[in-house]
Amino acid sequence: MVDDAENKTKFFYIKIFDDYFSQRFVKAILKQSGSYSILVIYQKLELMSLKTNGLITFTGLADSFEQEIAIAIDENEDVICPALQTLERLKLIVRVEDGLHIPKATEYVLSETAAARIKRDQRSKGKTKRTKSGQ
Repeated sequence: MVDDAENKTKFFYIKIFDDYFSQRFVKAILKQSGSYSILVIYQKLELMSLKTNGLITFTGLADSFEQEIAIAIDENEDVICPALQTLERLKLIVRVEDGLHIPKATEYVLSETAAARIKRDQRSKGKTKRTKSGQ
């Protein structure tokens, strides 16, 4: 049985389709200098924005937003600045008053509660047992 605290837990994740590396925005990133770093930074930003509908806000933890992002995703600020510029130019991120918005993040974000995850796993195990027993 799932207790109330577990039931209120919500899991967020990004769904990556099998054609991810064939999508135009990924191909555009991969044509840039430092492309793999830019792609990893973009994915880290997407993950960072899962619970906030694609929004990352500046909290004032560091002197600049770029420094704060570098700290948050454990990347060097020298890599963050050009990556953010590239992502902005490709319209994958949009600067807003107090942070960043990642428009595509909301297209790929899915979520489920702990109870839903447990139920899904139970159903999956039931199907596996039926398949093995030949039913």
